Amino acid sequence: MKWKNVVVLALAFCFVLEPGLVLAKGGGSSSGGGSRSSGGGFSSSGSRSSGWGGSSSSGVRSSSGWGGSSSGSSAPKSSWSGSSSSSSSSGGTKSGWGGSWSSSGSSSSGSSSGGWSGSSSKTITTTTPRVNVQPTSVSKKPAAPSFDKVAITDAKKAESRVNYQKANEPAQTYKTPKGETKSINPKDPETDYLRGRLDESRWVNRNQRETTFYSRYSGPSYPVVTYSDPYHPMMNYWLLSQTMDTMAMFIICHEHSMEQARIRDLYARNTQLEAQVAAMRARGVKADPTWYPAGFNDPDLLYNEDYVDATYNPHPKEVTEYTYSDYDGPTFDEFINGVWVLIKWIFYIAVAIFLSCLVIRLFSYLLFERRYGA
Repeated sequence: MKWKNVVVLALAFCFVLEPGLVLAKGGGSSSGGGSRSSGGGFSSSGSRSSGWGGSSSSGVRSSSGWGGSSSGSSAPKSSWSGSSSSSSSSGGTKSGWGGSWSSSGSSSSGSSSGGWSGSSSKTITTTTPRVNVQPTSVSKKPAAPSFDKVAITDAKKAESRVNYQKANEPAQTYKTPKGETKSINPKDPETDYLRGRLDESRWVNRNQRETTFYSRYSGPSYPVVTYSDPYHPMMNYWLLSQTMDTMAMFIICHEHSMEQARIRDLYARNTQLEAQVAAMRARGVKADPTWYPAGFNDPDLLYNEDYVDATYNPHPKEVTEYTYSDYDGPTFDEFINGVWVLIKWIFYIAVAIFLSCLVIRLFSYLLFERRYGA
């Protein structure tokens, strides 16, 4: 009869054209030993199925469809207008054409994907704000680790020091060239004066300036002698190259912070120096902890590096980080996949309507035409 031919053609259209569309798209593939079946049916362990009727799965895969669904151990189930889903790694999220869903099942071999297109959104974090673009988040973080945790070689580099700024107060202690730890009085006039002369540029470039300043005092004629005070080990050689009045004035003004062994060594190298100091004191010369020779603009170079760092007390600068969404809409593949899903479901709906009409026509034929001859 004619209706039988129509039914056969409709079924052939459903079961032949659909796989052809899948193959044309390149979908329906499976990996890791799993398989995927469509059009209603049964799938074995490690596979998934989706279609019009019920479907079942065993193992850790998931199954969904218009009809009933059943699942094995630890697999999530989802149903969305006949869409199919597979388990993903814990906390994984998939989003697709017109909606999104997330699952927290465990992943296993034999997984396959298709039918529900996924799209991902990336973010970019930068310290430079974009013009006329609203960031998704703004945060502040230190530009560098704590200065005492920086390697010694890196701490001397200017490129490492630019990430730090001067603290409001000096550190509480410093280490002498002999390795002894001594306290710092933040109210000491000498310390306060040195902090005032140390701006960021001078502190960042101090090691280069120090190398240039003491380069003339090198070789066997200038042995390095260390003392338990805040001054540079080579400072005596610089001071002995100054005039007698300058040497004597420096000792008078800074004697309170100089180790006595250093002063004795200065007197031993210049036998007239001690007498000059005594004569100037007899004339009533007062000590000034902030005194340095006229025109001398680098007083920090006379001090030990650890004392200068403790006086400056570098703290990491804060940088502002801006996070922007780097999602510029669906890619070409995502768009094609979304169009494919739309065409696929239009096909399903059309076939469903067509089959419904056939069922109604068959019911009408059996009930009225054949029985009553209408």
